[in-house]
Amino acid sequence: MMNAACTAQVKEPHKIEKNGMQVEWKVVDGKLRVTMEAPTDGWVAIGLNPQNQLAGSSFMMGRVQDQKAEVVDFYTIQPGNVHPVIDLGGNSAVGSVSGWEEGRVSSITFDLTLIPGGDFHHHLKPGSEFFMHMAFSQEHDFAHHSTMRTVVKIRI
Repeated sequence: MMNAACTAQVKEPHKIEKNGMQVEWKVVDGKLRVTMEAPTDGWVAIGLNPQNQLAGSSFMMGRVQDQKAEVVDFYTIQPGNVHPVIDLGGNSAVGSVSGWEEGRVSSITFDLTLIPGGDFHHHLKPGSEFFMHMAFSQEHDFAHHSTMRTVVKIRI
């Protein structure tokens, strides 16, 4: 049973579904908890940017290989020029990764720091609007092109 203090820190989840991919998010204990699910046994990803553009977007790309979930925190310098944040000298804002892959469905849950430091992330203030890029691939290789890609406007 959850105590009142813990319950007060969890907001109702937001959920979007588009082109077969679902993304759910909620603020939990000062972090944004995200679940991405798609009809694939390859990678799944979301990107966040207050502007409707790829340049300047933070992308979290996840995959499940050998029953181990992984999410890598990427930054988009410009379309086609995307690098892991740690390779650019920054710190990942991703934590608490879990997930599963069964048949042709992958689901990955992770936490994002709401107010990360550095130049490669946006402050994710609850109530603020962002453009969320949603994508998935049929391959585990993050360099492989997406099978589905779209963008939606959301509220954190």
